[in-house]
Amino acid sequence: MIRQILLMGLLASGSAFAQIPDWFDPNESTAENAAGAKDDGASAADATRGLIAAGEDPAHSVQAVIQTYNTCDAVYDSVKAAAGTDADRAGDLVQAASASGSCPCVGENIWA
Repeated sequence: MIRQILLMGLLASGSAFAQIPDWFDPNESTAENAAGAKDDGASAADATRGLIAAGEDPAHSVQAVIQTYNTCDAVYDSVKAAAGTDADRAGDLVQAASASGSCPCVGENIWA
């Protein structure tokens, strides 16, 4: 339990100093920036963290990454990355992923 609390603190403090990635363009939408991250070779997790570091809403970031990367692994990686920056919103982030209407997972239990 103590280890989990310490790790959560490290995740939260580490995200406070995250840099805005080179692929981020403040004049583009969240979806366009997610596509830019993918084109630049960023993983779904890194794209999510980059969008959030640039000030994008975590739930919108998750949805944009899911739509752009379009893989079941990307759903899990994106939600996990976003929850690492704001653990209090983990439930909202899972809901955002399932409500996105474009979840590519079919009969897979990605939360196991």
